[in-house]
Amino acid sequence: MKTLLATLVLVILAVSSAAGAEKTAPSLKPVERDGKWGFADPAGKIVIPPQFDYAGGFSEALAPVLTGAGWGYINESGEMVIPPRFAEADLFAETLAAVKTGGKWGFIDHTGKMVIPPQAMIQPYSAPLRFTEGLVPVTIGHRYGYMDKTGKVVIPPQFVVTAEGGAPAEFSQGVAKVEIPPTWGYIDRRGKMVIPYQFQEGRPFGNGLAPVAVKGKWGFIDKSAKMVIAPQYDEVEPFSQGLAAVRLGDKCGFIDVTGKLAVPLQFDQTERFSEGLARVKSDKDQKWGFIDRAGKLAIPYSFSNAGDFAEERAWVELDGHGGFIDPAGKVVFTVNKPVYFTSPRFAGGLAPAYSQGKWGYVDKNGKFSIKPRFDFARDFSGPTAVVRLGKRYGLIDRTGKLVAEMKPPAALGESADGLTQFTPDLRGKNWGFVDSSGKTVIGAHYIVPPVEGGMPPRFSQGLAAVYLKGKYGFIDRQGKLVIAATFDEARSFAEDLAPVATGYRVAVIDKTGKVVKQSH
Repeated sequence: MKTLLATLVLVILAVSSAAGAEKTAPSLKPVERDGKWGFADPAGKIVIPPQFDYAGGFSEALAPVLTGAGWGYINESGEMVIPPRFAEADLFAETLAAVKTGGKWGFIDHTGKMVIPPQAMIQPYSAPLRFTEGLVPVTIGHRYGYMDKTGKVVIPPQFVVTAEGGAPAEFSQGVAKVEIPPTWGYIDRRGKMVIPYQFQEGRPFGNGLAPVAVKGKWGFIDKSAKMVIAPQYDEVEPFSQGLAAVRLGDKCGFIDVTGKLAVPLQFDQTERFSEGLARVKSDKDQKWGFIDRAGKLAIPYSFSNAGDFAEERAWVELDGHGGFIDPAGKVVFTVNKPVYFTSPRFAGGLAPAYSQGKWGYVDKNGKFSIKPRFDFARDFSGPTAVVRLGKRYGLIDRTGKLVAEMKPPAALGESADGLTQFTPDLRGKNWGFVDSSGKTVIGAHYIVPPVEGGMPPRFSQGLAAVYLKGKYGFIDRQGKLVIAATFDEARSFAEDLAPVATGYRVAVIDKTGKVVKQSH
């Protein structure tokens, strides 16, 4: 990590990962009324009447519900699309959900088809029973390994869980931490030990670095197991945008990717930086304020809660009311019920807001410039925003005019770089792109990568990473494959460069696919 390459890769990964991880929170939440369960919208209005004996949350547009006949799954319209017949059921992840029948667990797909038959080795722990990056833990005796989505055990059971209430590690960025007491190591998706057992405790990789504990202190290693930031902290968080929060004793600060203390250890609680400011909390006052990158308190401790800045606005809670402040800490406007923001942030000067059962858009002064009338609304991206009226998805302009409409069951996803993701049906198996007029410019030829947090392809700087036959490549805005699908991992372009990986060799490529920098 002392090389220019490592720093460049981390910075680009931080930017692209943050963009790719952005998801819309489920709009319906399970609620209980008089012993029965249904679902309510963000304002608490019941939209699926209480009728079930129990209900789980929505995931991949389906939610498990319990009836007298057993567990089944409903869609967001409340329709029972997978009939109740299971003894237990979990949430969907990576297109599969764990269900129990005949005393054993197996996995079904979105149609309810049993794609991995129930078997004794599939056992739940304290964590959800789900696939991540195409693998799920399986157990024989007191040891666990991993099974792929075809039902084949690809990593034989050999690892143990020693912590009370613990669970096998999930894969993240191609590796998983595993334990053979008293130490931890990291394996790849083939079960190969890529970082030997040598750490007392470890956590998943983030932005190319993983926190590890040695003799009670935390530091950071890279994927070659090289200790790049020496163990010295009592607690650390993963890197985000080139900085990581660290704690020593009862005080927190920030380090950069070289390990240098960028913000001194002086705060009780810290969050990530956004637009040059980071949230910090004072335990004495139980209030939040904001610091700049030098660690200076730029906005005093005044708020009972606060969010990140976006377009010079940050959501805060003050004296029991929500509102937005500017970078100087001035309250620009307050928000009172019945107006709600599920993820309060501005894009292009507008933010989606929920009032009296419908969505609209407020400007940066808090005025509804587009009156609430939609059943769903996304942030603006360029000149348009994705909305839904009933079962119909469409695009609106900044005046609220509907400029494009999709015919059900087609649905729209996120917009970026002038193009919007679309899928022919709500299952979202295949994705393509439409332009701001709703015209299909790239057919729905691409699948979501079968990994945890896998997302449909998304354009950035004129190119989009796509998943083809187990490898990543890049297409242009006409859908032409301009960089061959040869990579095991790929991230979006930023500043005309994109990080890619083949095996455990990380590289940075330009828009022609030429390797600019490469790890050794």
